[in-house]
Amino acid sequence: MIDVLLVTTWDTACGIAEHSALLIDALKPEDDINVNPSNQEALDPKHLARALTTSPNRYQIIHLNYHAALHSRWTAHHVKQVQATGRKVVITYHDTMSGEADQRNSERCIELWEQADAFIVHEPVADLPGAIYWRQGIPEPEDTALERVGTRGYPCLGTVGFDFPWKNYDLLATCSYDAGWALLIVGKVTSDRQKALADLNPRVQFAYNDHGVSGEFVHRRQVVRLLSGCAATAFLYLCANTGTSAAIRQGIAARKPLLATDPAACRQFRDLKGLGSGITWLNDLSPDNVTRWLGWLQTGHDHQMDHFAEQDSWRRLGHKYAALYRGLV
Repeated sequence: MIDVLLVTTWDTACGIAEHSALLIDALKPEDDINVNPSNQEALDPKHLARALTTSPNRYQIIHLNYHAALHSRWTAHHVKQVQATGRKVVITYHDTMSGEADQRNSERCIELWEQADAFIVHEPVADLPGAIYWRQGIPEPEDTALERVGTRGYPCLGTVGFDFPWKNYDLLATCSYDAGWALLIVGKVTSDRQKALADLNPRVQFAYNDHGVSGEFVHRRQVVRLLSGCAATAFLYLCANTGTSAAIRQGIAARKPLLATDPAACRQFRDLKGLGSGITWLNDLSPDNVTRWLGWLQTGHDHQMDHFAEQDSWRRLGHKYAALYRGLV
């Protein structure tokens, strides 16, 4: 049995925790691999190095599900310390930096890549030759019935994510209403923001979690069911983040037409350019243009998205990670 410690946040409303949960789920069919999420203390490399020294027979692989804000204390020196205990170190690096980004973060990325036993990125990076390029996984659709959203006969546009200003929910609310759509927002939205968005689109709805509490984190399986019950999805982000987007993968998993900001204007979608003709890329986010495109959008199941969703599915990605772990021990 290959025991893996996944150093990550866990069981919290956090994109890295969600990625970790999807990875662990994808590896469950692999009978020879056991992946354990870490506790919060393991995010401190000094604490983890001490714990590994006192447990010499536990874990063959330490896997950092790396996010710069969460793992900022990790350096190549700490990776080397973990390796000195006899473990292999795998790093999935979510904050890939390019030349125009912060120089220190770029240097940290290169230092970790040089020391790690395996280094995974979500986009090709010229400065990291030999790094493993795997795009973020797309969740598998559920066999359960879709969760239909009551929209009183209007087509429903769905999206998911925290209500950050750069996710442009005001724009989505305004344009969806003007184009004759209802709007479903899956994610944490405060009551004040719900009222403000309802003023822009009276047909807007907000997802409830499994306990029926508005505004709390919605389970990842329920997210895909909800978005699959919409006529289309949209992710009209302003560029305000260095990582590639996991939220748009949930839109792809819905296998419906999808509107998104052109990767030339939003680097969070840069790894998806040219992949999947079911995505309509918009480089003009003016309300008139967005409304016009919503009026033109063909709704319903988009068969062009099926191949796209399958080739990057978490099931396939789980097999890749399993092969990587086996090759290291």
